[in-house]
Amino acid sequence: SDKAEEAQAPMKGRFNRSWHAVFTRAVTAAGGIGTCSLQGVHAALQELGVAATESQVRERLKVIRDPAQFGTTRVRWTKDLKAQFDKAVEATGGPEDVNIKELWKAIGEKTGLTYFQMAHRVRTLKKPDLLQGRPTQPLTAPLKERVAAKIKLLGGLEAAKPEVILKAVDGDNPTGLKLTQIEMHLARLRKPFYSGPWPKLNSEMLEAIDDAIASLGGPEVATAAAVRAAGGEVLQEVRYYQL
Repeated sequence: SDKAEEAQAPMKGRFNRSWHAVFTRAVTAAGGIGTCSLQGVHAALQELGVAATESQVRERLKVIRDPAQFGTTRVRWTKDLKAQFDKAVEATGGPEDVNIKELWKAIGEKTGLTYFQMAHRVRTLKKPDLLQGRPTQPLTAPLKERVAAKIKLLGGLEAAKPEVILKAVDGDNPTGLKLTQIEMHLARLRKPFYSGPWPKLNSEMLEAIDDAIASLGGPEVATAAAVRAAGGEVLQEVRYYQL
């Protein structure tokens, strides 16, 4: 049947739902989730005709063994939950000093929040502009020209600071722009990595991304720039928002 032929075909790219059952069979063949090794599961997958990389197997095992931290099941943020979390962050030294991993160990199980939800909330607390919602004033073409002129007066792309640029652009006539808008625009101007054309991601690129993330310690610590650097020539044309 078509399904039988599909199950025998080597897997390319990332794991998807159709391969979950095959992965479960490989884990069972390797001794079960409690005792199986990375190498054992990888070998079992190869015997089943799945050409997965060790980094893919490693990341999938992390999700199965600790779905609360590494999985995607999430509780919904509520006003009370945000207040409770923000209070816990302040008690540990504030968003600049908080150890997210230790905080997750302390309150993750009790609240149901995942590590990634906590990390995103901490990033939001570090940038108060984000708490105010989406920018109300778009960065229009005339405003971009105004920003570019101020950047030139302030010493160029490398010397100009976002806070100083925003203050200079506003002057006596506030534009309504926010600091985060200036930061993102400045980053795009400085590096084509943020604004260049997007290449189509093929299986080789996707595998290189997975390998790079794993080599950097996992998705909770890897950054887009670090993943691109670790991926070598294969990822040099990949852009920030694709990573």
